Amino acid sequence: MRDSNGMISIKTMEAVRQISEQLNPCPDLRVQPITSDTRAVVVIWIDGLVDDVRLQDAILAASRLISETKRIRPHRLFAVPGVATHAVETVSEATKALLNGCAITCVDGINRAQAWHVAHFPARSIDRPENEPTLNGPQEAFVDNLSLNLSLLRKRFKTSEFKVETREVGTATQTMVAILYHKAIAKEALVHEVRRRLEGVVVDHVVDINQVREFINDPRFSIFPTTEETERPDRVIAGLLEGRVGLLVDGSPMCMMMPVTFSMFLSSPEDYYMNYSL
Repeated sequence: MRDSNGMISIKTMEAVRQISEQLNPCPDLRVQPITSDTRAVVVIWIDGLVDDVRLQDAILAASRLISETKRIRPHRLFAVPGVATHAVETVSEATKALLNGCAITCVDGINRAQAWHVAHFPARSIDRPENEPTLNGPQEAFVDNLSLNLSLLRKRFKTSEFKVETREVGTATQTMVAILYHKAIAKEALVHEVRRRLEGVVVDHVVDINQVREFINDPRFSIFPTTEETERPDRVIAGLLEGRVGLLVDGSPMCMMMPVTFSMFLSSPEDYYMNYSL
């Protein structure tokens, strides 16, 4: 029986076997040894989830470091220039890191591994809003990547009061969900309620923000909806400045804003760029 919570073996090839068993069948799993006169070192990654250029640069840097070091020390070996890292001690941690686009480095004689942050997931480019087009204002819409969506918000919202909290939702997909709010404006009770409802979501998979909405929305027999979705970063920022809370889901090009009143459904994105509201 596979023990996903077991410690990573101190023997390199045994560690590779432990990780491979958790993922098999996995034809895109790659294993590359690094030549060393002192200890065996291997790098493991999943093809298609990593930036090949950054990965090969990291492998070359690690190879040079190993050849220049008579005695391999974990803190020196894993200090690869230009690459963020973190330690993993169990097989499940290593597997999760691989599925998140990291490369795992195992060194013979050390019962822990190191994850190199070299992820690069396929993503479409930022485009014009399709559902909420405007003549005035920014012409950018959210995409299917959480990191890119957060960058669209941060480049317009340059304040330390803009807070982002992340949660993993879905036992199988482990989808990252981000809670957005302006700390000085949003009521703490509202933020706490969003946290509480999100923590209560117990489901196997989450692939779209509409799934999350069904779980955290008010009772289904409510006459009016209490949330709304938008694809425009400028509308999200405007909502946060009104004291509302936003929700982004990795893989979804929409942001859910809450709460919402009936009059908000009568407004248009153009209203933010007019002298007055009609």
